[in-house]
Formats: sequence, C-alpha cells, structure tokens
Amino acid sequence: MNEYYDVVVIGASLAGLAAAWSASEKGLSVLCVDKKKKIGDEISCAEGVAEFLLDKVPFKIPKSILIKKMLGISFFCDSFSFEKTGPLWSGYSIDRQKLECWLAKKAQKYGAEICLNSLVIGISTGNKVNKITIQTSHGLNEVSSGFIIAADGANSYAARTLGLG
Repeated sequence: MNEYYDVVVIGASLAGLAAAWSASEKGLSVLCVDKKKKIGDEISCAEGVAEFLLDKVPFKIPKSILIKKMLGISFFCDSFSFEKTGPLWSGYSIDRQKLECWLAKKAQKYGAEICLNSLVIGISTGNKVNKITIQTSHGLNEVSSGFIIAADGANSYAARTLGLG
C-alpha cells in the first residue's frame, strides 16, 4: 500500500470497481478498499440490468455474464405492487459475482490496487489532500488522496463521515 493515491475508492462492488477501472485506465493511481473478503461476496442488491442501458455504459458487458433475458419487472412492497413489461422494462439477470470479478481484473490491469478484508475507520478532509485511515489484517494504515469516491452502499460510512448522508 502506497502513502498517496490520486483516488481512493471506498467499496469494491459494481460502482466502486467501475470507478476504480475508469480512474486507473486514465492513468491515475487508485486504491479500492472493501471490508469483504472476496470480490463478488456480500451482494446486497438486485442482479439485473435494463436492456436499454447496455449501450450506454462505457464498456461492453461480456455475454457470459448476462444470464437470462427478462421481459419486464414486478415490484412488491407491503401493500404496494406493480408489474411492467415492454422494451423500457426488459433486461437481463446477471451473474453479479462474475461481473464484479471481471471489473476488478480490468481495474487491476491498469494498476488499481484492491485492498479487501479492510475497513475504512477514519476520513479527514484537507485543502487539497484527504487522509484515510484503513484497518487491515496487518494493522492500521493511513493513506492520502486527492479524491475519495464513496461507493460503499446505501449505509455509506464514507458519506456519513463526510457529511453527505
């Protein structure tokens, strides 16, 4: 682990790994940190992608990751529900673990470091440099970064700590 990274991404799921790949592909030094032990573990959201989005993402998702065609969606929550079909609502179920592994390999190909089984326990922001304290299995590490990307989910520690959520 270096002392300085252009970008520190907190969260190594789809958004975090895509951000790590994009930043590292542009030549930035990137550290991606996640508490999970393995890429593709601890999936906490749906494994589907709308068909109309496939042409809009800046990369081509391999067909081997698109599992099954979906013709629409059904949503149920307590007494509220709806069903939608048609082109706007069609999509694919995806193999989330394969997709995360694929994104991680792409990010690492361009030099991104992925630090798993690690927990961000402190963030302090400065004028141009941010300090991030990370608890790893080897102890505490402090790194500096020009940018922080909070991709650690709906209950984001990073967003709460930075006063964003």
